[in-house]
Amino acid sequence: MKRFCSAGGFVRLPVLWILLAAAVLAGGAVIGRWRMKEADRFMREELLRQTRLLSETIQLDQVRALSGTEDDLRLPEYWRFKEQFRAALQAFPGSKFITLVGHRPDGTIFFYADSELPGSEDESPPGDVYEEMDPGFLPAFEENRPVTVGPISDRWGTWVSTWYPVSDHATGETVAVLALDIDGGNWRGDVLRASLLPNGTALLLAVVLLFGGFLLQRRSRPGEEGRRRFRHGEAFLALSAGLVLSVSFALLAREKEFMGSRHSFSVLADARSGELHMLFDKTRNMALESLGRFIEAERNLSVEHLERFIDHLEALPEVISVAWIPDGPEAGALLSAEASLAPRRGNRLQGKEPGAAEAMRRAAETALPSASDIFDLPEGAGRGRGLTIYRPVFFRDGSSRLRGFAAVTLGLDILLTRAQRGGEAEASMALWQLGEGQPRFAAGAGGGSDSWEFSGVTVSSGDSLCSVRPIFAFGRTFAAEMRPGKAFYLHHPVRAGWMALVTGLFITLSVTVLVGAAFRGRETLEMAVERRTAELRESEARFRSLVEDVPFPVAVISPEGRILFTNSRGEEFFGLEAAHAMGKNLLSDLHLLVNPGAFHGFVDQVFASGSLHAREVSFRKPDGETRWALVSASHISFDGETSIIIALQDITGRKAMIDRLQLADQFFRTTTEGIVVTDAEGFIEDGNPALEELTGYTLEEIRGGRPGMFSAQRVHSETSERFWDSLRRNGVWQGEVWNRRKDGEAYPVWLTVTAVKDSEGKVTHYAGVMTNIGDIKMEQQRLSHMAYHDSLTGLPNRYLLLDRLEMVIARARRERSLAAAVFIDLDEFKEVNDTYGHETGDLLLVSVARRLTGLIREQDTAARLGGDEFVLVLDGFFSREEVEAFLARIYGAFSEPFPAGGRLLSVHGSIGTALFPDDGSTARELIARADEEMYTVKWKNRERHIS
Repeated sequence: MKRFCSAGGFVRLPVLWILLAAAVLAGGAVIGRWRMKEADRFMREELLRQTRLLSETIQLDQVRALSGTEDDLRLPEYWRFKEQFRAALQAFPGSKFITLVGHRPDGTIFFYADSELPGSEDESPPGDVYEEMDPGFLPAFEENRPVTVGPISDRWGTWVSTWYPVSDHATGETVAVLALDIDGGNWRGDVLRASLLPNGTALLLAVVLLFGGFLLQRRSRPGEEGRRRFRHGEAFLALSAGLVLSVSFALLAREKEFMGSRHSFSVLADARSGELHMLFDKTRNMALESLGRFIEAERNLSVEHLERFIDHLEALPEVISVAWIPDGPEAGALLSAEASLAPRRGNRLQGKEPGAAEAMRRAAETALPSASDIFDLPEGAGRGRGLTIYRPVFFRDGSSRLRGFAAVTLGLDILLTRAQRGGEAEASMALWQLGEGQPRFAAGAGGGSDSWEFSGVTVSSGDSLCSVRPIFAFGRTFAAEMRPGKAFYLHHPVRAGWMALVTGLFITLSVTVLVGAAFRGRETLEMAVERRTAELRESEARFRSLVEDVPFPVAVISPEGRILFTNSRGEEFFGLEAAHAMGKNLLSDLHLLVNPGAFHGFVDQVFASGSLHAREVSFRKPDGETRWALVSASHISFDGETSIIIALQDITGRKAMIDRLQLADQFFRTTTEGIVVTDAEGFIEDGNPALEELTGYTLEEIRGGRPGMFSAQRVHSETSERFWDSLRRNGVWQGEVWNRRKDGEAYPVWLTVTAVKDSEGKVTHYAGVMTNIGDIKMEQQRLSHMAYHDSLTGLPNRYLLLDRLEMVIARARRERSLAAAVFIDLDEFKEVNDTYGHETGDLLLVSVARRLTGLIREQDTAARLGGDEFVLVLDGFFSREEVEAFLARIYGAFSEPFPAGGRLLSVHGSIGTALFPDDGSTARELIARADEEMYTVKWKNRERHIS
């Protein structure tokens, strides 16, 4: 011990410190590598868990409805999967893709559906083969077990992906596989962050060891002041190393304890949220499906039987109310029969809640259950929030006619309470609705307050204690979010890290005291010398400290402009070091003044009046930047000579703000967009000249009024609420509105309203910018007409024809009437072109179009497909005789010649007719059938002409 405490012993220590530092760094690298493997293993387990939760909510009957071909694009199940997958990504913000894939007998892997937007670059259409698939994914199909592979690269990037089988538990068959992908770069970053703590600890320890060796070596050199300055080097070294190790071990202990708590909470959360998922399935299978099948089985539905069945379903705790909403012939009888039940059924909600009409429309179109918007249950119907599910019921006569809707209203808060089973103290549950925009609070803990916002979960080990289970139900995507409660923290207290820290600090302080006591005995003379030196320095700097502490630049100059002194704030302001500027002339040497000619008048004024206050002066820093200051000056005696002391107040920012305000005012007055400014109550305070020109009002006429005076449309309360909600949440609203000028002319504008807030975040004004978009609207209408009409005849083209024919078919289906597609081809059109030229042929086509348009009724459509082909769309017939009578008029149209270019040309038309529903059920089928009939007629005419 004596040898190592001597000066000669410590001279040989630097090599030992370097070896110790290298060993510490190597140990940190090994531990860091182990920590990276542990982080990778944990993240793979968490990704597998998230994929499992997502796969559990997929309904097998909807997967089996898909074929894995382009035909799926016409299936509502496919589009429902895409919409729900897209919404589910909000629950996993670290994920990029959610994909449902299948396996063909030839071994190829194909896509059923993915989470990408339709038509996007990354979308995989149904049936598309996954050619870059890694062989590591095959066990998901071949062995029916989940696999996690990656990072791997394909055409979409680099990913870590988990494939989880979606199986039929009854048969063990793998129906499909669900894939959840995470960006490989983010994955590597999370894994790498796991090594930061051990590597950082090793680096700090190495720095402490090397610095300690350096201090001890410096102290060992004789005759240097460092020997006295570093007399407590050993104690400092022990304290530093102990603090680093204590903090590191405390963090490791806290992380280990947190990982255990996270695993326990995941098990608890999966069980509770799984119970909620089962309750949703139970509602679908027991309540909704049973009611729908009961009604389908009853050909002549009895109100009494229906009421008894509904009473049975309403006995379920989560069911608020049940209703049958008939459609068609049954509606009148059942609704009149239920009139006597109104007092007892007074709490019926179905059909009146927000989104009910849209839900019934989706249900009728897709033949799948659909849910309304979430709403607050009215008084007397339950507590909390509710949701109504509509299940379409069709006649079983093979006609696929809609019979009505089975409707069940659920109490969402009751569902969550049942899923919790009294365990709210251990974990709180909230239900969120995912989809377009931000996740919306549905029910449960938190009450939708700002204190609880939905953020989703990632696979990172540093994520908070939170669990999210996506739930696909009734065309909506929900997320059951679980957070730990007080009882959970009571059983899983966070104390290991604090205990490790307190223990480490106690050991560190004990070792530091022992080491400090062991190496005491330094000379006391050093303290006396330092005290005397401090007194001398204090006496020397007494004057300078008076101005160094002031919070603004201060300088002392001679009447000629030489700098005698400046404080640290002056150095910052002028951009100069005091040592470099001292003794130099601010005019000729440093060129600090922008207007040096005014300097001598400034000096004369100071000496004449004794002082000068608040004069604006511009300075130029060495880098060229111009600074402005308010200068105050007085003459003093400094180091025995007459001098001037100046104090500066930096106003550069204030000058720049004034310039910006002037620029903003110029923009406000000269911009071509109309700008209106109101106070916080919505009363107009100001406007620009463009606003006066746009509205026809002068500023004096509108000041004090409200912007509503410009409006040419009636604003509904719902629209007003969305407007103010957008302003409150985003601070801005944009949209197209119609305004009216003072002379009564209405015109469209694009309106942008922005909330202006003060420094405390309080709204003080609103600014609206109006851009006249009348020319843009007219151009849009012109382009729309060009896209859907024939440029020669002005008749609808093929695209508009198909759209109108589909509408006519839909109307005929509802009214059980007939619709017809009449295909007309001009027989002698080629001879006209060859004889008289194409210009005459075009005029003939226009003449035919006018005559056909004049023959048909207002609800009918005449269209040109191209060349000499025309199609008529006719509806509103209830017998073939009516159709034949109308067709006779069309035949007669070709009995008279057509004017074309000063000539009368006789042409005939081959006409083919197809009727709905006899000849087809879609627009394309009817046109194709009419085309075939037309060619049959043309061939017969040709044979008759030859014979």
